[in-house]
Amino acid sequence: MLEDLNEKNRILGETDRQVKEYSRLLEKNIEQAKEHQAKLISVKKPYLYNVRFSTAYIPCEKVGGDVINIIVVKDIIFFYIADVVGHGVPAAILSSFIKASLDNWIKEEVSISPSILLKKLYDVLIEEEIFKEKFFTIFIGKIFLSTRELQYISAGHLSPILVNLENDEISEITIKGRPVISMFELQNNKHYSVTLPEKSRLLVYSDGLIEWEVNEGEFFGKSKLLKYFQKEKLSAHNLDLILQRVGNKQIDDISFILIDINDTYERTVHCSVDQIDSIVSEFEDEMRNRYKADSVGLISHCFGELFTNAIVHGNKNNPVKETFIKVLFTKELITLRVRDSGEGFNWQSHNFFQKDPGREEDNHGLAYVSTISETLVFNEEGNEVECTFTI
Repeated sequence: MLEDLNEKNRILGETDRQVKEYSRLLEKNIEQAKEHQAKLISVKKPYLYNVRFSTAYIPCEKVGGDVINIIVVKDIIFFYIADVVGHGVPAAILSSFIKASLDNWIKEEVSISPSILLKKLYDVLIEEEIFKEKFFTIFIGKIFLSTRELQYISAGHLSPILVNLENDEISEITIKGRPVISMFELQNNKHYSVTLPEKSRLLVYSDGLIEWEVNEGEFFGKSKLLKYFQKEKLSAHNLDLILQRVGNKQIDDISFILIDINDTYERTVHCSVDQIDSIVSEFEDEMRNRYKADSVGLISHCFGELFTNAIVHGNKNNPVKETFIKVLFTKELITLRVRDSGEGFNWQSHNFFQKDPGREEDNHGLAYVSTISETLVFNEEGNEVECTFTI
């Protein structure tokens, strides 16, 4: 009897060891799947001087079912977001397949329409046995920058949010269509069209961004999202703040694409010396999202010099006084303007390259900027400077 008990203990021990080994291998495989999926669905954000892109993809589990991408061909922007129902590896397989298929079709034929792309996806879903009984929502958009026309089609996905930056008006783009399900006929097979405002922001997102509990039993929801943007404005920064609030309350994959069509960056700030670095970093981030050029760092440093002069010498480090910043981006030039609320100075008699015992740091900064910039011009009062840089 003792021998039987020892044998059973041995078998149990061996079984436990095997289970642990299988668990270790499974965890390793899932980690590898996470790495592979991250490479497959990664978004390579394009560089356009008049458009800024912001994206996020946060799976609920180690691998997820959301997929997003942006593809730019000349002056045409393709973008899409899909949300496969479910989590984990099965959803990740379908989402990776969706991305690979859409990317390939877009690159093969830039004239392809959103409706044709959706029809192709539906046909594949019908043909491939592995995807039967799977379904997903999707939004596909195509923007012609020359005319600002947005062609789009949706299959059950959330309505995109559109902001007119000229008057801060927020609206939702009306969409029709049910999710793509292999057992049903494709309900919507035509795309719609709308002309975007000259300066606008467009947000497409998955439901994970709104399906999290603010308080027990109370979800954030679309209405709170819209109210938040009406109060705090739709921006990449405020979307990041929402993600921080979600934290460990996340119950679904989260993804979004924010498209900011605007060739101008404007800000009016009230700050002191200790806040200068954050403003300079924000400006540099704005440039790095528009240009892939070595000169970005130099221009950012010049902005830091001018902005510091405005805060320290112009506003005398008084946070009550405002500083106005305006930047115009073009394909080859950046025009930068900084204006403080001070009395200005007599720039006509000022030699930027000759040290002034009372303003040595100021002299050095302006000398540096005048060397890097194409032009350096002050207004008559001397409290506004405009520079032009080649990018």
